[in-house]
Amino acid sequence: MGADSLFNYMDPALTNVSVGYKNRTFFSEMLFPPLPVDKPTGNIWLFGKEKFQLYETSRGAKAEAREIAPWSRTLIRYIVQNHALKDSIEDSQAAAADPGLDWDINTTVNLTQAIALRQEIDYMNAVINDTGPYAPTSAVPSGTPSYLWSDFTNGDPINDVETQRATIVKAVGAVPNTLAVGYSVHLKLRQHPKIIDRFKYTVLPNGYPSNQQLASVFEVDNYWVLDAIYNTANEGIAVSTDFIWGKNAVLAVVPAAPQKREVALGYTPFWTFAKSDSGELRPGLDGQRGAIVRRYRMEWKHIDVIEIDKWLTLVFGDVNAGYVFTGAIS
Repeated sequence: MGADSLFNYMDPALTNVSVGYKNRTFFSEMLFPPLPVDKPTGNIWLFGKEKFQLYETSRGAKAEAREIAPWSRTLIRYIVQNHALKDSIEDSQAAAADPGLDWDINTTVNLTQAIALRQEIDYMNAVINDTGPYAPTSAVPSGTPSYLWSDFTNGDPINDVETQRATIVKAVGAVPNTLAVGYSVHLKLRQHPKIIDRFKYTVLPNGYPSNQQLASVFEVDNYWVLDAIYNTANEGIAVSTDFIWGKNAVLAVVPAAPQKREVALGYTPFWTFAKSDSGELRPGLDGQRGAIVRRYRMEWKHIDVIEIDKWLTLVFGDVNAGYVFTGAIS
């Protein structure tokens, strides 16, 4: 399908509803910030680490300056994927709706939620369950034997994070600024004696440190609790929910926004449709983060159809800019 045809039935108002709807429990595009691209496939540049090379810079009388190794760059290929869902609204439903029940908006929000849930699970699998070369290093918390963070006697989450922080800094030259933890992990961390001990002279109204205080303990700007849930049962079977991110934690370098020559665990390239099928430039949909809501009529069925297209993908930048604590608790 060409870019122009995507706009034939685009509903700007519902597109804004879809983009504006943000479930704070989804962190896929927070861990991997959105990166606008004007083509559905292309390359992202990853620069080399020549700047860390130590050179002899002193020069003798009448000698030439030493020439250093040229800077390098690596191509990271991206191909945006189309994620799409639709739902229909019967004329009778719209006519019989109670005042204030906006079928269009509720349908759009429901579709947005469904696509975001699928995206969250896909990103989790790429970060947590992929053990290939294009995924961050992962291991159970350190120790001999490995002491889990739920072990309040031997486990030491602060030391484990400090150890991996140093590993990341040495690997990429950037300090990790984000610790994202599964909800079950969060419940253990805020009760851990080694963490509580840091606040023994601090008033804790709730009996445990706040998220901001936990961020200070781990020396990160962002302490995120990954509390999104999903139905683990097959369709048609009784609902059984669980946390998407499980008993895991991710320490990573996450820039506030994509920047050139900036270290990052990864990005979410999204297609802005900045060019028409004829190749002419037109204003892109940067603010829509790759999402378009289309609305069209099927008169013979007496229904309106609302469909969401979202064009994006996950790209790891430097996998050494992150570390995964898998199975951090029992």
